[in-house]
Amino acid sequence: MNPETLDRILSCPSLPSLPAVAVKVIELSSDPDLRLEVLAETIQNDQGLTAKIIRTVNSSFYGLRRKCNTIHQALVILGMSSVKSLALGFSLVESIGESDEPGFDYISYWRRGLYGAVAAKLIAAEAGKDFADEVFLAALLQDVGMIALYRTFGMEYVALLDEAENDSEIASIELGRYELTHCDVGAMLTERWKFPEEFVLAIKFHHTPTAAPLDLSERIRCVHIANIAHDVLTDENPAPATARFRRLCRDWLSLTQKQADGILARVADAAVEMSSLFKLDTGDIADVEVILCRAQEKMVETAKESNQASHDQSFDALLMDSQQTDPLTGTMTRPAFDVAVREAFTEAKSDGTDLCVLLVLIDNYARITEERDTVALEEALIGTTALLKNHFEPAGGIISRWADSVFAIVIRGCGRAAAVALATEFRTSLQRASRAWIPRGQTNPLPITASIGAAVLSADTTQTYDRVETLIAAAARALQNARNDGGNSVRAFKPQAAA
Repeated sequence: MNPETLDRILSCPSLPSLPAVAVKVIELSSDPDLRLEVLAETIQNDQGLTAKIIRTVNSSFYGLRRKCNTIHQALVILGMSSVKSLALGFSLVESIGESDEPGFDYISYWRRGLYGAVAAKLIAAEAGKDFADEVFLAALLQDVGMIALYRTFGMEYVALLDEAENDSEIASIELGRYELTHCDVGAMLTERWKFPEEFVLAIKFHHTPTAAPLDLSERIRCVHIANIAHDVLTDENPAPATARFRRLCRDWLSLTQKQADGILARVADAAVEMSSLFKLDTGDIADVEVILCRAQEKMVETAKESNQASHDQSFDALLMDSQQTDPLTGTMTRPAFDVAVREAFTEAKSDGTDLCVLLVLIDNYARITEERDTVALEEALIGTTALLKNHFEPAGGIISRWADSVFAIVIRGCGRAAAVALATEFRTSLQRASRAWIPRGQTNPLPITASIGAAVLSADTTQTYDRVETLIAAAARALQNARNDGGNSVRAFKPQAAA
């Protein structure tokens, strides 16, 4: 880190500064025996701030059953954490403000901050964490270092921002130019303001959560995922951000796709309301349903392009690979899958890990074959494959076209509950997405549903599934049960307990 650059930034006369009430709130927060009355009195000394907090806690975002009329009531109902975060948030937003000067894009800056704040709070709450209010404030001010860099270097810094093709490139360009990043500067500013360490580190590591101290990793991961929620709602092509948002919600916080998509919908609604309450211009926001549909279409389109590239391979190359890859879907053939699942079964038996086998049947495959042409049939298979890859490959799934209308999936380390959850999310996503699939040259959509059977090798079933064939047979029986129930359902085989 260049000390001369750092000194220049920290001595800049136009850096954001803390209002007196914010300084006092931070000072009081260090007292573990702080009484509600003392905090309420401090905030109430600023009548404008008090009015903003009261309006906000009574908004639909907080969903209180009874109205708050005083700061003391808000403290009693919501707790100190919520009210402190709002007090500091409003104070710092006012301190930074929105300049009319040309150059820096304050609308984009506050859009990322406010969308991120709302998303971080909702993500943490949905995951059952007790730091939702803290990550709200951390996400709101995560990029305060960018303000400091802009006010220090002016249009030179604006030109640097213009070099970056996306937000993820900004820090690396800053590092090359100044030997520090806006994350470093933001952390130093908040440390100077005497914010708690967990807040300072959330600012410092919000782009690199895996490098954060383990005891704070969940907080910082919530802020990082919240940034991706912003990207889903603002990127021209939302597909990559949508897939990443869902994957990190699942892998880091054990949230289902339904929960992740629900968070996005609530972020979109709440962001409009919070922008008004904070009196910030964050631009227009698109409809989440439209965004998710567009993301799904892009995923399917990518799969089609990938498959077309596969079709364009030379005939000799295709022949060489014909025993391994299905030429239409690009997934494993059944012989190749049989080898893969056998190896996975042997390893799972050896090391005692769970192993899940799923069989996915396209319910209306026969009707599509009878009523539609070959183009429609290929659309059904390619679209289904794209969704299968989107849902199961991030979990480590190996996918095969097992028969004309059946796909098989094997997943290492996947227990029964997780298998059913993944399968249910896929089934729901397929039914929803396929309503918009219209084959080339046709006018009617191609609604598709799937029946899914699951069987899981675990510590409790290792005696039942003595061979891989018995595990696959159990998945087939579960699939038959799903079909017998009318299709479009998920069933998991449950071995009978030993007598």
